Amino acid sequence: MRKNDAIWHKVSQEDKIIEYNKLIAKFVNVVWTDEQLEGWIAKELRYHSSWNQLMVVIEKISTLAINNFGVPDFVIHSDQTFIYDDDNNEWFINYVSKEGKLINAAYLTVVDFIKWYNTQEK
Repeated sequence: MRKNDAIWHKVSQEDKIIEYNKLIAKFVNVVWTDEQLEGWIAKELRYHSSWNQLMVVIEKISTLAINNFGVPDFVIHSDQTFIYDDDNNEWFINYVSKEGKLINAAYLTVVDFIKWYNTQEK
């Protein structure tokens, strides 16, 4: 990997984190305007690195009643996180932690769930 490629990857990854954190903030009804979420506040969100912030989201997911799905079980296990659909007895979203960071798996599970949830009829 060339030096410029590494810089591009880092910038691209940081942009994704900001994008995902804004998605999560809107899901949990953070009371900032879109303009504020576009500015410095978006860079201050820490759903990707703070269990305190992320657990608020996980608790919200665990209380939702979703059409044809029931209430999802958000499971955090020793090396993975997943959402399980008890009504249909199947895995819904499953991530294994990379680099030993369970919060990464939980974060990506939350992001994928919100993306899916936003496509469902309310």
